[in-house]
This record gives sequence, structure tokens and C-alpha cells, in this order.
Amino acid sequence: MANLTAPLIPIVLERPDPSVPWGFRLQGGADYRFKLSVKKVNPNSPAHSKLHSGDVVVAIQGADVTSLSHQQSTDLIRMSGCSLNLMVRKGQYNVIKPTRPATKFTQTGQTILPVQNAYRRF
Repeated sequence: MANLTAPLIPIVLERPDPSVPWGFRLQGGADYRFKLSVKKVNPNSPAHSKLHSGDVVVAIQGADVTSLSHQQSTDLIRMSGCSLNLMVRKGQYNVIKPTRPATKFTQTGQTILPVQNAYRRF
């Protein structure tokens, strides 16, 4: 369970060119009813040693993402250019190891099944 009193840590990622991937995967979002968090970080990437699996992402580019869908959050990251500003709570969640396809929820609470890939690479 997340410790909501854990301090918020600002993380700034830089990359030389927008074609270079950030090097991390996200999981969750409001549409999955799970806090947006880092699933995996690739070695030798801009995110390496700054982000870690289980970090909960609270803000992207200054925008609060706690009530945004997974897609809305990933769109903010894609529009970030060569500098990405994140606000995270370090190590708050365990990485989800799915035993079945992810369930996506709509604003009205209806479920959409199945979701093939609930994770995004950056």
C-alpha cells in the first residue's frame, strides 16, 4: 500500500534527441484503478538510476496525473520533448505481475475486457 506521507521527489530526465527513448515503462492510471507507477527501467537510458520500479508518478510536466487515464499520462510524456519533469513518491508500489489480462474501467465504472497491453514503453 502507498504511504501518502512519503515525500515527493522531483525528477528531471534529459535526452539529446526526441528519438531517444526515456527508458522506462509505466503501469496503472485512473482507468485501471491503480496509481500510475514505474514498472521497469532500462539500463543505460535517461531514466536509469533516477527512476526505479515501484516509484509512483504524481505529476508529469507540472500536471497532476492522479486522476488521469493511462493514455492521458502517456500523452503528456510524449509531448515533453527533450526534458521530462516528474514528481514521484519513491518505491511506493510493487510491480504488478499479471496473472490475467488487465481490466480497464471507463468513467462510468463499466469494464472493458481484455486489454492486450496495459504498459507503455518510453
